[in-house]
Amino acid sequence: NFILGTRGSLLAVTQSTIIANTLKQYYPQHEFTLKIIKTLGDTITNKPLWQLEGKDFFTRELDDALIKKEVDFVVHSYKDLSIDRPEKICLAAIGMRKFAHDVLLVTKETLHNIQTKQLKTITIGTSSPRRQYLLQKHVQKVLPFGEELTIQFENLRGNINTRIEKLQSQEYDLICLAVAGLERLATLDESYEQLSAILQHIEMKFLPLSLFPAAPAQGALAIECLEGNHDLKCLLKKLHCQKTASEVEKEKNIFKKYGGGCHLALGVNVFAIHDEAYFINFWVS
Repeated sequence: NFILGTRGSLLAVTQSTIIANTLKQYYPQHEFTLKIIKTLGDTITNKPLWQLEGKDFFTRELDDALIKKEVDFVVHSYKDLSIDRPEKICLAAIGMRKFAHDVLLVTKETLHNIQTKQLKTITIGTSSPRRQYLLQKHVQKVLPFGEELTIQFENLRGNINTRIEKLQSQEYDLICLAVAGLERLATLDESYEQLSAILQHIEMKFLPLSLFPAAPAQGALAIECLEGNHDLKCLLKKLHCQKTASEVEKEKNIFKKYGGGCHLALGVNVFAIHDEAYFINFWVS
């Protein structure tokens, strides 16, 4: 029986459940069970991460549990991992990335008010310096009838479902999320049921990577275990996608050259082409 450590948010549990179910299909002789661990980033939601001192806000407690052998492996959104990881911890696999994009969410009522010019100043909920910079620069180009809008931003933290509920309650006019999170929530019946209920009367706009490059490694999952756990490392190799790994490694390296950190307004995407013989790199900072 292997214990998989995860944060307690709906998305984190869903991602970990997907990984556990996939491993169970590959290795039916083994059991994979989830253990919920609360992190500092889950506790402090009233400030943007870049205003907090320290790092590893979503990973430190999971790292401790792994090193103490309270769990056997963990699943992270790879973009949440800092560049420098504890020596005892091994990146055993990087899951296939389907979407790196961001997406804008807006209620149909707000969209109507924008189109009829009843709303001339919009408040976008996001705590990301990267998203704020890019949206301030380009959002009028991608919103219907958005050319004359004035844009302002408000801090938005918390789970995906909490953020969407705040949009529905009109605390914000629009919010910006990662597409990958929504896609994964739609994968499992339990999370899809919750997601579909709160997405009623909401329109979505995929943001093109050409104008809105994503955070380094956004959309990829990182699966970690202890360096010395060779048997588990062999099992986890089944989850590894080399193409995604090659792309996000280059994105992380670019991020590192700029200094790293959640305060950095950097969007970067790398695409492997011709069987990874060449890579297309672009970034905005």
